[in-house]
Amino acid sequence: MRQFVAQFGGLAKPVLGGVEPHKNHPSYPPWGKKHGYVTWRCKECHGWDYKGKDGAYREGSHYSGIKGLRGVVGKNPAIVMKALRDEVHAYTPEQLPDTVAERLALFVTRGQHDVDRFINHESSRARGDAGQGERIFQNVCAACHGFDGKAINFKSEENPEFIGTVGSANPWEALHKIRNGQPDPRSQLPRRLPGGAGGRSVGLSRSGGNDGARGYHQRTG
Repeated sequence: MRQFVAQFGGLAKPVLGGVEPHKNHPSYPPWGKKHGYVTWRCKECHGWDYKGKDGAYREGSHYSGIKGLRGVVGKNPAIVMKALRDEVHAYTPEQLPDTVAERLALFVTRGQHDVDRFINHESSRARGDAGQGERIFQNVCAACHGFDGKAINFKSEENPEFIGTVGSANPWEALHKIRNGQPDPRSQLPRRLPGGAGGRSVGLSRSGGNDGARGYHQRTG
């Protein structure tokens, strides 16, 4: 499943044949606002909520007009495997080895979660309980992210991004990564967390904003 996460969320260089694409994906629409490497990421068209044009990417800089993946839940993974190789998706075995494509197909058909259970589609607010989320964060997440959520800065000192920043700006991305991990070999894989636990953690991380998770809850809880 970790190889899937690298594919869906990050398209890590080792997955795409070790080479970062510089040209847009052939099926990325001409009106799209993204360019190069990012257009090859599954999430760029299908969204972190797996809903494509009907979800969080229905407008804004990530809009592509491409449908989501919810319709393939429960389908035969072979259907997804075939689609990955067709002229629309155009992933070659060199870019996406069969073993990785198989894991991706298994996730798309068996591993998606209904994000509307955890995040309000209209308000973009997490439905999770921040109090319960704090307890989960302190016992599970803080070992890497720190008790204040600031131990890992995903960007730079000038433009910091912490787990709370992601949770605030894009709760769907936060939920996906809480459940499936970050596309990085060093990342832990928290898939064993029940979906509800992930939703509560999103509620806490989204509350944290740029200040990390726990600090905000202490000020307001």
